[in-house]
Amino acid sequence: MVIDTKIMRFMKAAKVICSKNTVNKITGIAYNNQMIVATNCNAQLTYTSDEDRKDTIYLPVKAIDYIMSFGKGSKIDFKVEGRVCKISSGRSHTQFALLTEDALLSMGRIETDNIKPIRLSPEAIALLKNVNTAPTNKSGKPAAQGISIRTENDNVVAYGTDGTKMAYAILAEDTIQNIDINLHKDTLSLILSTSLFDEGADIVSADNNRKLVLTSIDGIRLIVSQYDYNGLDAKSIINTIDKSNKKISLNKNDLFNICKRADLLGDKKTIYEIARMQISKDTLTIKWRGATSSLSEYIPIHNYSSGDDIEIGVNINLLAIALSCMNTDIIEIHHGNSLSAYYLTDGKIDYMIMPVRLGNSL
Repeated sequence: MVIDTKIMRFMKAAKVICSKNTVNKITGIAYNNQMIVATNCNAQLTYTSDEDRKDTIYLPVKAIDYIMSFGKGSKIDFKVEGRVCKISSGRSHTQFALLTEDALLSMGRIETDNIKPIRLSPEAIALLKNVNTAPTNKSGKPAAQGISIRTENDNVVAYGTDGTKMAYAILAEDTIQNIDINLHKDTLSLILSTSLFDEGADIVSADNNRKLVLTSIDGIRLIVSQYDYNGLDAKSIINTIDKSNKKISLNKNDLFNICKRADLLGDKKTIYEIARMQISKDTLTIKWRGATSSLSEYIPIHNYSSGDDIEIGVNINLLAIALSCMNTDIIEIHHGNSLSAYYLTDGKIDYMIMPVRLGNSL
């Protein structure tokens, strides 16, 4: 094996994916004419090499670091003797005890029925990363946390939710492929943290929507299994949005900076994450009070179509997360009454947040 750029990309991604294994015995690499990494019982990374090995070598995860240490352009030789694999490169020699074949997760042969894959652009991958910021509430119901990728009205869309907030984005348009799969939030975080797909990816469903196959532009393939639970509660959350089209436009950075200043003054207790967001004809005002400090700031708003003045209880931290996903200077905030969900949008991603009931202390 000669370590080229593609193998280095594969190995770096393999290291990330293997770092979150839940059962050590099912994590490792299998090397023949394909190298396969399996972890968490639901992800498998595959690289197709040019070699024609007749045998398959099963190596532990620590072999990844050893192989990568030689750097790009190095030639690595593998030789199996009994239950030991000897790995050498130049003057360096080492050996690893082989894993048994059944020690690695086998996801079986993936059949996609020759369905034409859907191409996700780099922008779509960036949107997917932003959608994945929504399921962060660890105290929420497990059945309402995660990512759902599905086909709706001939578009591939992604929902992310944890029951208190939800992000939504269209990843691809005008597709005839049917996708409907739920992914665990941690699994998607691992996938996206590898940077394998930052330049775009092809996706296709497999095994009756029980698996999702992502292929990078240089042919490295990741197979992810369905997160088996009752499904995201995205639609019921969507129904809480007021459809009266009350909205305002404002500068994203102005509001984001207020959130950051409130965070600096707070002491990280949940009660001090709550603030009053007051919307009037010309201004949006944030009023926040901590244990030993308080804050009151306003920013000008545009395109006011809200009618009466309104006050909404907001979680400063959740608002900051949503704002960090907005990619335009001017954004819109759509809202209903003080108890209905409000959402932010930059035209590409919608980020909905449930309001907080206000007490007299704020």
